[in-house]
Amino acid sequence: MKKKNATYYILSFLIPMLMLVITFALAKVYPFGNNTAVVGDMKNQYAAILTYGKENFFNIHKLLYSNSLALGGNFYPVLTYYLLSPINLIALFFSNKYIPLFYLINICLNAGFIGLTTHIFLLKSKFINKYVDETISEEIVNVLRLIFSTIFTLSTFYVQYSHTIMWFDAIIFFPLVLLGYEQLVSSNKVILYCISLILLILSNYYIGVMVLVFLLGVTFFWIILSLICKKKCLSIMKKSNISIVIYYLTNRCRINSIIT
Repeated sequence: MKKKNATYYILSFLIPMLMLVITFALAKVYPFGNNTAVVGDMKNQYAAILTYGKENFFNIHKLLYSNSLALGGNFYPVLTYYLLSPINLIALFFSNKYIPLFYLINICLNAGFIGLTTHIFLLKSKFINKYVDETISEEIVNVLRLIFSTIFTLSTFYVQYSHTIMWFDAIIFFPLVLLGYEQLVSSNKVILYCISLILLILSNYYIGVMVLVFLLGVTFFWIILSLICKKKCLSIMKKSNISIVIYYLTNRCRINSIIT
């Protein structure tokens, strides 16, 4: 079973990544052609900031304060907002003229990691799996998890945020945060929730705030769902109690009629 799970882990990482590579190749995006993935904020902001951070990676004082910002200013907020994702370390191996290639690799790696973490969520979530039909074979369920994790990874949500990589790197941790939050609520396990949320906020605090707002909405959803389930349980109990009383009274009447 563990080997099968490992196979699906690998596939959940590779399939969305390979699909994106094929898409970029068909669209003739560099290095497959003359087009580029550097569009929007990547072109206007991120490329210059990434290049500056890469060139001064070993000069801590220049990462904390930069003369390139207007007349000079604190670079630390820019660093924490744009460059804290570990994936940005790959840019150190690229010269400035090959930054578009780094963008392509970054986008594809993001797709792979998000597919993987989404698959882990679908596999480990008790809330999701309690609705899975037990008559369906485990093999089919694993294939469905793989399909849905790929669909989420390549959804419009991904396409929109792939143009702002400094935000999207953080979304890798989102499925793990949601899984950790479920474990926190259901069984008081805090490790996964704390670690994944800290990593997400460190990668990009803007996405961290949005995820916390989403978790607030999830909390209200679970509260309402639990109240609905509780009402259903109460109604079932009432119905069962009524049926017991009716059964008792009818049997009592039968006994009395027999005696008389």
